[in-house]
Amino acid sequence: MAVIHQLEDEGQRAAKLVNAVHAAVQSGKTEEALALAAAPEIDGYRVWALSAVAQALARIGRMEEADRLARKAQAVAEEQLSVYGANEAGLLVEAAQALAKVGRTAEANNLAQRAMAMAPQISSERVRNQMAYGVAVLLARQGKVQEAKAIIHGQSTDGSGEATLFALELAEAGHVSEAIATSRETNDETALRRVAKVLARAAKVKEALTSARQLKDPGDRVEALSAAAQAAEAGKIGEASTIAKESLGYARRVTDDYQRSSALSQVAGAFAQLHSYREARLIADRDTSSSDKLSAYAAILREYTVQHHPELGRFF
Repeated sequence: MAVIHQLEDEGQRAAKLVNAVHAAVQSGKTEEALALAAAPEIDGYRVWALSAVAQALARIGRMEEADRLARKAQAVAEEQLSVYGANEAGLLVEAAQALAKVGRTAEANNLAQRAMAMAPQISSERVRNQMAYGVAVLLARQGKVQEAKAIIHGQSTDGSGEATLFALELAEAGHVSEAIATSRETNDETALRRVAKVLARAAKVKEALTSARQLKDPGDRVEALSAAAQAAEAGKIGEASTIAKESLGYARRVTDDYQRSSALSQVAGAFAQLHSYREARLIADRDTSSSDKLSAYAAILREYTVQHHPELGRFF
């Protein structure tokens, strides 16, 4: 916090503060996030900060506080809009996300509609795309997937980054087929790989495998398959070892030495999570990069320690 205050540029201070808010939210440090969101220096980014904290509070059941902050985010967004005009319409969408999270769906949708109506007045194509993405996410979370996809498809090709994020949002919300289809439409394998990993984290192993096996790049496929193998092991699904071996097969196909070393390190981590320590060590020994080898051995040590001393798991 002290380092942020030392920055001379006000814009930099505000941006760093809102990043700190998001970091605190992701770490579960809600009180710290609340304090940061109230800092005077955050100014033009206050709506983003308030919305992030409101949504975090809603997730842990502190609905009264969340509702208060969501409504405050709306008030600040309206104030900014009255001063700076349509170019700040995206703030309405950010406030809408918070309102929807606390159950004020009708109010959230109203803000989103107002924001989209202002889109033609927004000079920046990037800002328009970002705003459209926010509205699409809002609709997808309500189960209005087709409406959301229509908004995403209505954006320019410069909105491919938003389309990737939208695919991830669909995967998080459980709209698996739509997430895979959207990621493929981006013509960017990164989107499909990230969707596969999101599905793996959600324990949707079969769906994660479907995504992973559509990846053309061996390195990308290794990353996605390794995540699926670990998810299968965590869910006590018998095919975890088979998936890990499939991942190893693709790691061996990576032609670039540096990328192959990274892929082998990931596979070693997957085998370690399966408690196949000998195989994990043999794979780690093939790493040509010392940092990859270190990461693989660290994963082996972590899994072995937690297996035999579960009480130490909180330290990893």
